[in-house]
Amino acid sequence: MLNYKVEQERTAKLRYVKKTDGLDIEQESKNSSNEGAPEFKNIKKLEDNIHKPSGSSVQLMCPATGNPIPTITWTRNNERTIGRVSYKKWSIQMDDATTEDSGVYKCTICNKLGCIEHSTKVTIRDRLRSPPIISDKFPQNQTVLAHNSTYLECRVVSDLEPSIKWFRYVNQNVPIKQLEQVALKLVNKSPPNNSSLLENVITLTAEPDRPNILNFTNVTHREEL
Repeated sequence: MLNYKVEQERTAKLRYVKKTDGLDIEQESKNSSNEGAPEFKNIKKLEDNIHKPSGSSVQLMCPATGNPIPTITWTRNNERTIGRVSYKKWSIQMDDATTEDSGVYKCTICNKLGCIEHSTKVTIRDRLRSPPIISDKFPQNQTVLAHNSTYLECRVVSDLEPSIKWFRYVNQNVPIKQLEQVALKLVNKSPPNNSSLLENVITLTAEPDRPNILNFTNVTHREEL
């Protein structure tokens, strides 16, 4: 009669114990059930578009997991030759980027069980005076449990130091365009055309040294939009 006992180790082992004349004869077999295809560690943090002025540093990251440990390959515009970049485990970095570094960069991550990939469009523009550009993925909607903490982030590309202000729109029945116009008037310190809308626009305060981050602590339903 065979008795079975499972031991949990880095790789699972199945141990067969056979009773023979009062002695235990053991055999072990490896179990490869913990193998897995590559997966991104946090796909929400992967960027689809990056805008930078010339002379900036650009870092692209594709952190992933998998067993066996996957390999990563980078291409730009589907070509393996990328140019002046430094490689790290799950990222590449370009320093003093120029307009010639613009393109679609793709990371391809593979092991014997499969491959995953992600593409990021990088746009490097010459330094010209122009309005700030807000990243199309920020700020992001947040879902958080009551009485927990969270934050909103506004990522901005600008040749000059931008001034960032945060506002909360209260009345959902008022068209968002009208509330945005009121907020712009407040930023420019000019009276809005319709002062009755002022009560629907609340100015929020961020930390002075990090104006692009708006922190929330001990959130309640009052912060919901």
